[in-house]
Amino acid sequence: MRTTFFAALRVTLLSFSLLPVYAATPPPLVSYQGVLRDNNNNPLSGNFDMVFAFYDAATAGIQILTDTHSASSANAVAVSGGLFTVQLGSGTVADGSGPGSYTSLDAVFRDYASVWLEVRVGAETLSPRTQLVSAPYALNSTNAVNAVSADTAVTATELDGQPAGNFVNLSSAVQVKYGSFEIFSTDPNYSALTSLCRAPSNGYGLYTDGCSHYGVYSYANGGTGSTGVYGAGEYLGGQFWDIPGADYAFVGDAPDGAGIAAHGVVRGGYFSDNRGDYGDFAIVDGSTGGEGVWGHGVTLGGYFENGVSGAWAYVSSSAGATISGPGAKNFVQNHPEQSDRIIEYSALEGDEVGTYTRGSAKLVDGEARVALGETYRWVTNPELGLTVHLTPVGASAHLYVAEKSTTEIVVKGDPGDPDVAFDYLVMGLRIGFENENVVRRKERPAPVPSLAALEAQQAEHPELRSTTPRARYEAIERSSGRRVAGSYPAADALLAKINAADRGFTEGRSAEGARIAGLAGAAGGAAPAGAGRPPDP
Repeated sequence: MRTTFFAALRVTLLSFSLLPVYAATPPPLVSYQGVLRDNNNNPLSGNFDMVFAFYDAATAGIQILTDTHSASSANAVAVSGGLFTVQLGSGTVADGSGPGSYTSLDAVFRDYASVWLEVRVGAETLSPRTQLVSAPYALNSTNAVNAVSADTAVTATELDGQPAGNFVNLSSAVQVKYGSFEIFSTDPNYSALTSLCRAPSNGYGLYTDGCSHYGVYSYANGGTGSTGVYGAGEYLGGQFWDIPGADYAFVGDAPDGAGIAAHGVVRGGYFSDNRGDYGDFAIVDGSTGGEGVWGHGVTLGGYFENGVSGAWAYVSSSAGATISGPGAKNFVQNHPEQSDRIIEYSALEGDEVGTYTRGSAKLVDGEARVALGETYRWVTNPELGLTVHLTPVGASAHLYVAEKSTTEIVVKGDPGDPDVAFDYLVMGLRIGFENENVVRRKERPAPVPSLAALEAQQAEHPELRSTTPRARYEAIERSSGRRVAGSYPAADALLAKINAADRGFTEGRSAEGARIAGLAGAAGGAAPAGAGRPPDP
């Protein structure tokens, strides 16, 4: 059966009171009336399944939303004498096949300026579609609940039931308001905002909170002297934290003496400039893969300096060095026999970036083929700078290197030494670092750092001097029957050329060391914290 369809929108205007009451939110429904006839133009009666689909075009286009009225959902459309009335949006409302998500009519008329209605009765789709004009767009008034501006409003004597005097205006007069206020705007462009605090000791001069972005965003677009945010306080220059409260930072931390004190679950702090250099610092506890300090820079990854001793170090320089500085590279461990002491060893330094591997072997029938560690060939130049050193064990012998590579050495002996044991040391050049120049252009002063703090320790504990390299080598000289000079003018002259921070080589050389030692003696304890190198744990 082919049906004939006539439809009309019926709009009911409700009178409203002029009393100052809040307006009710309109229901997201549209009253819709139509006439249904068969192909002989006879009016139909009965309950019919109908689907009302909303599109953005008269043909084809995007299906925005569907509203289904069916017997299976107990909301079939009742037709009597051909006439029916239905509340669009009161059936089974579903999102259409187009983009976005729409489950109510007010959202449809909010987002689409032109909407067409298509009606399907049973399995038959009626045509053409009907354009919905002004009346349904009254539903868009529901969005005034969340309106952020009223472009044509001239006067509002009250907002949220409050008189105009309770709000801040744009006049140049100083305004004092009590309580709190919130500013919502999609484009806040204020040239200045000044807050004068006349509150109790725990009062805020200015307090802001951002929902999903910035509470306060400040940017100074100018040259030298432009400051985005400036703060000063008796206790803190600034304090910042996130909503959960686990991450926070203090600027100008007066009690602890820190310029910036920060704590974070992932990062303690993050800094960057507009060239792409940045750095993090963090104290990582109980997490895997966390870095204590992480930095990135065009020239240096990080730079650290002790202002007292003059020692400094930079990390990951553009010249290829991982760590460089005028001081020694040390490792430290607890003293195994004296709980109040530590052991500190220094790395061996040379005029090349080298590799080594070592071990022991034995001649068998006058020859030994020694396989080197598997990884040695991966890090060592196989063609340049490879040397092998042999030491016979148990008896003197004549040994020589017959062949050498980064994977194997072949050692042979004289016919009289067929089964000699020996130790070997293989040294080479690290691959990729063969062209590093030892003499370079000076980027910053690099004097020999001050050891004033260590000298202060030696003044307080003279027995520590016996563990210095100088004392050890002087003891070797004496045990060999050679005379110990006691003074070393050539070494002093070399130190002077290097511009050592505060010392010569001769014992008793450091005025700064003597001063710190005197302070320690007067206090009856160790050198004061912060003098030279920090005291050992």
